[in-house]
Amino acid sequence: MKRDIYYLANTKPNPKEGGIAYKIYKQLQIFNQNGLSTHFLYISNKKNLFKKVLASSPLGSYKLGLDKLDNIKKCPNIYIRYFFSDYTLVRKLKKIKQKFPESKIVIEIPTFPYDGENMLLKTRPPYWQDIMWRKYLYKYVDRVVTFSDDDSIFNIPAINISNGVDTSKIHKRTPHSQNNDVINMLAVAKFGFWHGYDRMIEGLHHYYNEKGGKRKVVFYIVGYGDERVESQYREMIKKYNLENKVKLVGKKEGKELDYYYNLCDIAIDSMGRHRSKVYYNSSLKGKEYLAKGLPIVSGVRTELDSISNFKYYFRVPANDTPVNIEQLISFFDSTYKNQDKARIVANIRTFCVNNFDINKCFEKVVNWYVN
Repeated sequence: MKRDIYYLANTKPNPKEGGIAYKIYKQLQIFNQNGLSTHFLYISNKKNLFKKVLASSPLGSYKLGLDKLDNIKKCPNIYIRYFFSDYTLVRKLKKIKQKFPESKIVIEIPTFPYDGENMLLKTRPPYWQDIMWRKYLYKYVDRVVTFSDDDSIFNIPAINISNGVDTSKIHKRTPHSQNNDVINMLAVAKFGFWHGYDRMIEGLHHYYNEKGGKRKVVFYIVGYGDERVESQYREMIKKYNLENKVKLVGKKEGKELDYYYNLCDIAIDSMGRHRSKVYYNSSLKGKEYLAKGLPIVSGVRTELDSISNFKYYFRVPANDTPVNIEQLISFFDSTYKNQDKARIVANIRTFCVNNFDINKCFEKVVNWYVN
């Protein structure tokens, strides 16, 4: 008989979307495939965290409201994609643990530390409540799943995993050409201040306008997000006369996005995670780059820093200095010189499948529940 597990999140799972919605869908699927019968509980953001809870499972399970946990006769296992703590959450977890001491309760924290991620949020009541109530979680939560390298969070033992992607849904890129004269670099993101692409723009300014750089390097930024960040990028591009070197192309999907993946030969991950006080990051976007077959440049320490024989990775300092474009050119040349690009793509993708497929990455969590 399958054991029940109740999955709580404030984003609904959707197999047809990308990002968080698809990740939640896959985690539910993996739980189901490994002996756990999942029940998804949608947590509304309106009023307090558990007000007017709706529930539905994308995998054919029956509907269930969180309050109905009070009527459950057998031990429920709980998995929470963490949003914030408040009194209602702590009270509910306490009640479950009192009724079912053997229940296994886990929270997943997508980014940690997160206090510096949204500075505006610090002025709002949910953040104040979180500061007040998260210190009680250790009494009722057994493990915290984290993509950081912390041994414990909020005095709760950690299950450390890597952000994984469904490699079966991401097809590898097809390089436009073998020409290495032009270096096309790509960043795909929903803009936040921690992406730090201003460091790349400053670096290109130094390379061209101060050092007289001759190699053609073009940086394509695909995405949308914080309008203030995008405005900053546009102002810098205009100020430094880099319109032909930095191109903000907006949000792209499907074949339009594939065009840029095929055009570009280096992927740029976050350059400013230090601004949100994050100094180790298992980047989901980085895994998508790997699945496409792209070498990665990162401005924060990742799992790839500890893999000495992976040569398709380059890290720049975690600070606000301009990115050294000459170093990126050397990285590009050492990667692609006298090499077949299609073979490099295949090598990187195989590495991703073997190390960062979501089924492999989520094994530790599943095993903790079922063993």
